[in-house]
Amino acid sequence: MKHSQVVVNLPPDEVMRRLATSIDQPSLGRLMNPFGGKDFYGQLNGYQFWLRSRRRWSRNSFAPVCRGNAIPNGSGSTIDFSIGVKYTILWIFGGIFLLLSLVFALFLGMIGFVMTTGDSRSAIPSLLVAIIMPLFVIVFFGGFFFITKQMGKSDERNLSYFLQSLFRDVIVQPAQFAQPLATPR
Repeated sequence: MKHSQVVVNLPPDEVMRRLATSIDQPSLGRLMNPFGGKDFYGQLNGYQFWLRSRRRWSRNSFAPVCRGNAIPNGSGSTIDFSIGVKYTILWIFGGIFLLLSLVFALFLGMIGFVMTTGDSRSAIPSLLVAIIMPLFVIVFFGGFFFITKQMGKSDERNLSYFLQSLFRDVIVQPAQFAQPLATPR
């Protein structure tokens, strides 16, 4: 997850008000019309929020999400947010599928070995199946993981750019502290 902070000279209430006017919040009418609405949707709860880029023609459930909160900071606030994807379900599903393919491949290998009854030349193809099947599963899930990760890169940039541009006029640059001059002794 990419973690960032933006310091603005707006109070947290005004930060959340700007976010609320810039995104679509879930409602039945907006869910029924996928072609209408704003480019970003999400939910606001107190000083916490989550945002996603609207995908009109794609149903990528591994699309990045931006989660954050507005923290009071003197007369302004700090917007603390992170953008990323959690692949926990993918890893669990991949691990279970890999274990099942290992058991199935070993089962096929054992049946092939028992059927050949000691002939080592005819046992080789069944052992190759027992080795190749789990490797295929690993390559498939690795490719699936990297493809979904690449599909989400543009959404991460869009979410980050959206938050930066929404508060561009009120961003406070960190103070540059001057180094004290060394005093001669």
